[in-house]
Amino acid sequence: MSLILTLLPPRKGLAVLMYHHFGPVTCRQEAGFFIPDEMFERQLDYILNKGYKTLSFSEVETASAQKRPLPAKAVLITLDDGWKDNYTNAYPIIKKKNVKINIFLNTGDISRDARYLTWDEVKEMRSCGLVQFAPHGVSHKRLRSLTDAQIKDEVSKSKQKLQEQLGVEVKSFCYPYGAADKRVRQIVFDAGYSLDFGTRKGVCPWPWDGKKPIKRAHIMACDDLKDFHLNLTRGRCRL
Repeated sequence: MSLILTLLPPRKGLAVLMYHHFGPVTCRQEAGFFIPDEMFERQLDYILNKGYKTLSFSEVETASAQKRPLPAKAVLITLDDGWKDNYTNAYPIIKKKNVKINIFLNTGDISRDARYLTWDEVKEMRSCGLVQFAPHGVSHKRLRSLTDAQIKDEVSKSKQKLQEQLGVEVKSFCYPYGAADKRVRQIVFDAGYSLDFGTRKGVCPWPWDGKKPIKRAHIMACDDLKDFHLNLTRGRCRL
């Protein structure tokens, strides 16, 4: 926790939280991304006890398109990549707490790699009414390093695949590694997306002006509840 951040006033806008893994560590290289189940429960309890309202992708997309305000304490919980532990560990907890989460999928890995979700699991989670999905590309490549045609394939094919599987339009996109520039963003919006998410830390001012990808707070395994409070209110817990 940064003492300097505690002296700064809370940021107004939409708090967007970024998670990856849940439960016991299964990959040492990514150990910092594995949030223990009991900590995730405590974080959700904190959100609920402090009066935050968890939102879905579609609620934020609609509010942005219609230039409507969001609830005073709005939070969008996002999970990146579509790992299997999102289903085995996070899903039972969000059902228990009745909170909404949103998952960005690497569509090329779904039902093809045992470390990731299956399409049946995706559909089950979607049907409960608490989970929505959006693309994270097909293969989680750094889009800035690709040609225009390759970027178009990544953003368009992932959108098409997800829409075919779920039967709903998807309008949000998350850049793998947060790697985006003006060229990449233009291709994403040309593909029919209305919101784009990056990895820069911070709270998203609302209404969102669209000039830069939506910022997110990084939730890590080493964070305590004081850190979590800073992530919710300042968009980061460390300078």
